Amino acid sequence: MSANNKIYIMSSGSVLISDAVQKLNDKNVILINPYGKNVFTRLIRKLIVRISPRLCFKYLEIKALKKKGFNDLSSEKIIFFDSPYWFSLLPYYNKNITQASVNIWFWNPLKRASDAVLLNELPYKVFTFDLGDSVNQKWGYHPQFYWKNSNDNIINPKIERDLFYIGREKKGESNSRQVMLENIMKQLEADFCTSLIIIISNSKISLPSTSLNKLVQLDDNMSYSNVVDNILTSKAILEINAPGQVGLTLRALEALFYNKKLITNNVMIKEYDFYKEENIYIVGHEERSICDFIKIHPVNIAADVKNKYTFKHWVEFMGKQK
Repeated sequence: MSANNKIYIMSSGSVLISDAVQKLNDKNVILINPYGKNVFTRLIRKLIVRISPRLCFKYLEIKALKKKGFNDLSSEKIIFFDSPYWFSLLPYYNKNITQASVNIWFWNPLKRASDAVLLNELPYKVFTFDLGDSVNQKWGYHPQFYWKNSNDNIINPKIERDLFYIGREKKGESNSRQVMLENIMKQLEADFCTSLIIIISNSKISLPSTSLNKLVQLDDNMSYSNVVDNILTSKAILEINAPGQVGLTLRALEALFYNKKLITNNVMIKEYDFYKEENIYIVGHEERSICDFIKIHPVNIAADVKNKYTFKHWVEFMGKQK
């Protein structure tokens, strides 16, 4: 990438994207985070964009972009992450950005039909991590990415449990998620396997906690470094996809890059090139027990396969799109 071929990543405020850009360490990949680290700034920005998106664009966002070196050249690219904040401003970028190419990236499933309507009215190519959304909306596709590289050293501490799960209870799907969790915990208990189940929810969770299967309820997010610590001290990770979602979640990528077993309800995971039955268990589609699966020695996945799911690969892919 030459000095003029800059990519401006318009973040949705996620710390994980900031970490990915920082780890990539490429001066031509520039992060724009409208919220910063200040909670007050986040609230003010959201208020301003709701009252007057035009003024927000004119006096805040386009100035912030130019301050980072943006010159609206044909060699420059802007990638907007899916966010109501950015979507409110897209019509103003469309009127004022004439030379640089612009793409939209969904790293979440499409939730609002109004977003699809808006994007269909704009001249921007849209890409998504979810194959279902890609087919239904006729959008471009790239699998979800992870910012760890295939050649990074992994220091594995002592294993403390068989299975680790962390997830947020979401309105409308909590019951199905809890039912699946309860069934899995019963299987683990019967086979004397151990687990740590962390659920982020403000509502009381009815699942039992036992000596073998510990359930922890949190009101707010756990730091990602603590999530990784729990992954490294577990043999397997549990992933529960939202209904209709077929794209990879972070849990699947963590299993891939940290060489952990994956237990998932995503049937479509069989279609990915890293799928090995020794490494991945599909809930509701297996004759073997979860504990028997966990005991099987995992198969190593080649570095060239893992590289397809790195942030670097995603940046290179998006950089080639018009």
